[in-house]
Amino acid sequence: MTDILKYLPDKSDFPKGVYWEVRLEVQNITAINVKNGEAETITQSDTERGNVRVLDNGGWGFSSFSKFDDVPANIQKAADFAKSVGGGDAKIIELPPIEDKITAPCERHPNGVPLSEKLDTALGYDAALREHPRADLTDITYSDTVTRTVFLNSDGRLIDTEEIFTLGVLRLLGKVNGVPETAYESFRYRGGFEEFTSCGSFVPEIYKRLDGLLSAEDAKGGTYNCIIDPKLTGVFAHEAFGHTSEADFFYRDKKQQEVMKIGNRLGSDAVSIIDDATLDPRFCGSYAFDDEGVEGKRTVLLENGILKEHLHSRMTAAMMHEELTGNARCINVSHPPVVRMSNTYIEPGEATYEELLKELDDGLLIVDSRGGSGGEEFTFSAGMGYLVENGKVTKPVKNLTVSGNLFTTLKNITACSNKMEMLNPGGGCGKAGQAPLPVGLGGPYIMIKDALIGGR
Repeated sequence: MTDILKYLPDKSDFPKGVYWEVRLEVQNITAINVKNGEAETITQSDTERGNVRVLDNGGWGFSSFSKFDDVPANIQKAADFAKSVGGGDAKIIELPPIEDKITAPCERHPNGVPLSEKLDTALGYDAALREHPRADLTDITYSDTVTRTVFLNSDGRLIDTEEIFTLGVLRLLGKVNGVPETAYESFRYRGGFEEFTSCGSFVPEIYKRLDGLLSAEDAKGGTYNCIIDPKLTGVFAHEAFGHTSEADFFYRDKKQQEVMKIGNRLGSDAVSIIDDATLDPRFCGSYAFDDEGVEGKRTVLLENGILKEHLHSRMTAAMMHEELTGNARCINVSHPPVVRMSNTYIEPGEATYEELLKELDDGLLIVDSRGGSGGEEFTFSAGMGYLVENGKVTKPVKNLTVSGNLFTTLKNITACSNKMEMLNPGGGCGKAGQAPLPVGLGGPYIMIKDALIGGR
């Protein structure tokens, strides 16, 4: 990779009395797609790029570039942009100087694995999926992204970071009465090629899921008491509540600040929601420093239904007079960082899964997520569900959605199971034109009363 350090500017290159930061990045990506036993695409790319951000007299200036030789010119651009905005009220929390070097957790560095081995592994998973008796289409995606980023700012923070993301998606399509159904598993980890070599364990679960979809009846819409699985729990925690907790959505909105006032009761005693960048370093939402050079941390957003903290950038924390949380992130240096989640989850409770089913008695068990829209009013498409009758899981159902109001649903969560699961989905989070940002999510099985279920 390019020697980034030699392109870093000196403090004397910037106007005096301003806050400034520079991020330089080199990245290489390998991507493979296999369909029905044949390689459809193989791509490799190498990129160098960077940005300069300046805060001067309450105004921000940002300039990005694709050649490191352009650093001096973009310092001037960002400084000019900030000065032209000038007279604003933006401010940030100051930080002490620090120097650190972060190495990616990795057993087999992707750059040392032959392309032929990556392709053969993908073809092997494709062959395994095609053994399903009702397989109509198989689709395997693999990619590895190796990035080195150097961050330097006027606080004297110099952070040199290596990141490795490995992505895998295994997809199996079958048909019933000519209608296609798809079962899949996906992941994105901060790890090397070893993550992709473990995908064989997904195959039996994908078989089971497709069999369920092919035999399932359409769900009937209505209001149900239900249990949702850890993946859908995580999607709810992230999409519905997590985004609502991001301070750049409301730090200038007095009405929403009242809704999201620290100390407000937003949910039942059964629900606590955490955002934590310090979990397993392999998790795709874990990091030592965010993209403003702030240490990642564990942030308690909701504790037994009571709002405790918000998610912040250096600016929103300063503007709201709250503590830093280390949640300013960007998908790459072509974009300025904005407030984003890390690993967001609902904490486990005390009930066993079996006790939740018994307490539910009659209702729905809803599993997996197929996307949707979050926020105060949310709608999520579920992978599938099962009728629960007399506390027993019975018939599979499909084509169902879960909808509701965030605050009503938080109060209608009556119990959480005592075991949780963290997931690292192959997709990612989208915000401010930046997607997909790697994030982790998860939680336990949770029981919700009076959930609005859409069906056919």
